[in-house]
Amino acid sequence: MFGVEVMQGSPEKIEWMANLGNTFHGNLGWLLFAAVAGHVAMVVAHRVQGRDVLCRMTGRVR
Repeated sequence: MFGVEVMQGSPEKIEWMANLGNTFHGNLGWLLFAAVAGHVAMVVAHRVQGRDVLCRMTGRVR
């Protein structure tokens, strides 16, 4: 991290762990993207419908 070695790497690579980590990393990245996109879409939908809950959640009064 920032050019400082935190832990020394292992000389051998455990193939099944690397494959498992790569698979989950990709899938969980897409899941996070879908969750963020869904939240943004619902904010827009509520704003268009006139039920702007963001103001209520942040404590601002219209």
